[in-house]
Amino acid sequence: MSRLDELEQFTKTFKEKLEEQSKKKNKEDLIHLVNKHLDERQLLIDQLSSPYLDKEKQQLLRILNHDKEMQEVLNHVFQSIKNDMRQAKKQKTSNQQYLNPYQNVATVDGTYWDKKK
Repeated sequence: MSRLDELEQFTKTFKEKLEEQSKKKNKEDLIHLVNKHLDERQLLIDQLSSPYLDKEKQQLLRILNHDKEMQEVLNHVFQSIKNDMRQAKKQKTSNQQYLNPYQNVATVDGTYWDKKK
């Protein structure tokens, strides 16, 4: 099996695992999976040699298409994580306002200044 075949097979399995894992709620496992597979994939890419035949170029195009599809899934997951973080921050401020509703009230209310001399 050539390096390109290995890379193509690895990319396909990575894409399948990514799509399967992205449907689950546990984002932490997904992040670990992505980091691990991207490191392994980079090692495979580094082992490739430059002069390619027509068949190999077609194989590279298929790999790039899989990569684009994976990028779309990763962008969707990234947006989901961003929304979760925003929601957590919003919930934190809501809880603080509920616990201490007068925290942001100005304290200079009711102050009297006598201007007579």
